Amino acid sequence: EVQKHLAEMIRKHWEGWVEDKIPALGGKTPKEAVTSADGREAVEALLKDAERDRGQDPIMVEANRRGARRARELLGLNNP
Repeated sequence: EVQKHLAEMIRKHWEGWVEDKIPALGGKTPKEAVTSADGREAVEALLKDAERDRGQDPIMVEANRRGARRARELLGLNNP
């Protein structure tokens, strides 16, 4: 039950993340940043970093990986 709740919280975080102003993106939202090649590269770097396993709980790692994949979908980064 707790794991399901945590996974849902992480999913919501990633869906909202695409609209959040991110300091590492110069204060732009990921949605704004992906409109340029440099911005897309920066967003991808942030998503790849989020997907890394840093010795976290396996459930957290997988939830963040699913969230990052969802963010890519929302941002249209899954298309070549």
